[in-house]
Amino acid sequence: MAPNRSARRGGESLPQNVERHRELLTIIEGGDPEVVLKALADHGHGSFLDEVVDRLDGGTSDSERWPAERRSR
Repeated sequence: MAPNRSARRGGESLPQNVERHRELLTIIEGGDPEVVLKALADHGHGSFLDEVVDRLDGGTSDSERWPAERRSR
């Protein structure tokens, strides 16, 4: 969580972070597994990767496609 919080610091305030998690909790409490999985996938738990992944060498075509897909969400 800490790396994601650091990565989001410039674009998300603490109250916004709390609200994003509150929305996720509401979805989880709704109990629809498909909706929950979609919400978790779009939640932003890998935000820190957006800053790091472009600095890594030796990627495959699949590993290079993955960050582009993440950023398009």
